Amino acid sequence: MWPYTDEENDRQSRDSRALARPQDIIVTSEMVDFHIARAHRLRAQAMAAHFARLAAWFRPRRRARESEAAHQLRTPLTSVRSSAEILRDNPDMPAEHRKRFLGVILQECDRLNSAIGNLTDQPAAASRGAMRR
Repeated sequence: MWPYTDEENDRQSRDSRALARPQDIIVTSEMVDFHIARAHRLRAQAMAAHFARLAAWFRPRRRARESEAAHQLRTPLTSVRSSAEILRDNPDMPAEHRKRFLGVILQECDRLNSAIGNLTDQPAAASRGAMRR
């Protein structure tokens, strides 16, 4: 059953039509300023939320990249250190063995140099790629 009688329904229709007439709507500059400020506030809140989501998305990727970089540097550094310690602790080592350990040190230094070059080139390459898009 409809909650209003026909008479009440007609009265509400008349009242709503009377309220909806454009000539009766008064817009003040304060109302306009309020709505503009509200729109700017909502836009700023939406942008802040978007940046928070972006930061949350990048955070684990950044940690993974840092972990990979640390691994790439530690591995050759460990080889250099252990080879240097072996050479230090065995001064009477035969020349061919010393030469082999020195070769490992030089090879791992090249590897470190390459890893550092890759680390410094990645941000530049990423920014160049972002500019092209």
